[in-house]
Amino acid sequence: LSKDGKKALVFNKSVGIDFSFWVEQAGGHIYDESTDTVMIDTPETKKAYEFIVGMVNDGIAQVAFEDGYITGPMSRGESFIGFASSSNIPHMKDACEQSGVNWTVAELPKGEKQAALFSGTDITMFNTVSEEQKKAAWEFIKFWYEEETGVEWGIGSGYLPLTNAALNSEKFQEFLNEDPSKRIAANQFPYAYQDPKVLNGYALHSNMQEALEEILAGQKTIDQALADAQKDARNDLDEAKKNFANN
Repeated sequence: LSKDGKKALVFNKSVGIDFSFWVEQAGGHIYDESTDTVMIDTPETKKAYEFIVGMVNDGIAQVAFEDGYITGPMSRGESFIGFASSSNIPHMKDACEQSGVNWTVAELPKGEKQAALFSGTDITMFNTVSEEQKKAAWEFIKFWYEEETGVEWGIGSGYLPLTNAALNSEKFQEFLNEDPSKRIAANQFPYAYQDPKVLNGYALHSNMQEALEEILAGQKTIDQALADAQKDARNDLDEAKKNFANN
């Protein structure tokens, strides 16, 4: 904490949604796909929560509840380090260009192990629609994974290409030479991981976000919040299975 009250670190409002990489860095995992086991209430998850909550309570860090994202506090010079996905890069560029704040990108620090999260919106082809719709969906999915599409997506959005072919293409590498802000994110591919693939898997994240907000608000202890999040996430996953089976 600086003398003028500015806090060194800032997290997105959704830091609890994206909390799994802190858990991974602490040596844990939020869900075991092989055994269908929710792993929110574990020593590793508690360690990750203690780390983030401790910094907030000590005045070292803040959560951007009002702004939503780190862009506001960072571009106003209220915080000096922010944690966000590469999707935030275009917004950070625009905001800092207007405010005159210099900024750069760095790799995630290492905890018990290195871990960076592959994240984004899923593309799904449902089996409950017509054959014509399935074929159209399949054509779109194939288009989305074409090298040229991936390169254009990686250059024009805040995200990275979806395939190694697009990532390593001459055109995208030339883009990285001109604008290296995404190269740092690309360098983390070797130790990146995906969140669990499970029906209504978002329930894991939403319950972890609720737990974090309850802890920071002083409504629950970390132990109580994680125990409740574990139970509620399990119920949400089971309810989704039941509804899916009935349909």
